[in-house]
Amino acid sequence: METSFLVLPSLEEIQAKTAELLAQDQLASSKCDWIHFSMFAGIGTSSHALEQNMKNDALPDDNSNNKNKKNNSKQRIATYFFEIEADNRDVLKHHFPNNDLYKRFDDAMLLTNDRFITLLAILLHHKNQLRNVLITSGSPCQDLSSANPTHADLEGSMSGLFCKLL
Repeated sequence: METSFLVLPSLEEIQAKTAELLAQDQLASSKCDWIHFSMFAGIGTSSHALEQNMKNDALPDDNSNNKNKKNNSKQRIATYFFEIEADNRDVLKHHFPNNDLYKRFDDAMLLTNDRFITLLAILLHHKNQLRNVLITSGSPCQDLSSANPTHADLEGSMSGLFCKLL
């Protein structure tokens, strides 16, 4: 297996990408308490579970001295969905419409140079909220399934994406 090295973009490139995403309405509100990256989002089950926990005040409040104490203020979470499958994106669009807190991207290829710039641009946009970043991920299971005749395991083109994310 060939080893590849990640080349980080310059700050100027990241700032330009941030401006481009802002112009395309692809950046969530910077007035949020949490940033959530839902990688290989599927139909959004991790995001739904996270929202349910937030309704129950299960997430810690940074302003509280006691992290286990429930807070009374509603926390806002900006969620970025990354999903390549069109059917799953349709479900996400229905349950999580683009607005000031939900943004959707067509794939999770953040480790290619162009998409890595996208991830860094999103983080730059939320630079004041970087204390509360949550990354959830499903594992693309097509290559792992026994129903798949090629059964490529972690070397497959889809399941290998999960390894790159790690």
